[in-house]
Amino acid sequence: MPTLSTAVRNTLADALDAAWNGGTLELRSGARPASANDANAGTLLGAVALPADLYAAAAAGSKALTGQVAVTVTAAGTIGHVRLRQSGDTGAAAATGTQHRADLSASATGGGGEVVFDNPAVAVGQVVTITSLPLTVPAS
Repeated sequence: MPTLSTAVRNTLADALDAAWNGGTLELRSGARPASANDANAGTLLGAVALPADLYAAAAAGSKALTGQVAVTVTAAGTIGHVRLRQSGDTGAAAATGTQHRADLSASATGGGGEVVFDNPAVAVGQVVTITSLPLTVPAS
């Protein structure tokens, strides 16, 4: 695998961020799909439109959220994964390369998920706040 300069990593991270600006973040039950090209998996527990400035500028190939993301729960369950979708993506199965998506595992604190919740078991009407949503392009 090639190694990437910091400038290349920052450019790639900024491009990923731009793909999801104005898109949707979904909280879903169950394991994430095998591929982000696959149709949505699990039950939709809640969704929120993403702002145009979701992340700050990239530094060292990583981006931090510009603020918290609050999602109101619409179905009770346990959050198993989070899906980021670009604007206009319906979540249906997509041919490779046609949709900008990311699926991230979710867990309670200490559970090893890419997105961590203090309690992933949620009830209708509950507001879930995400304070960390990783976006890092590795050097190699």
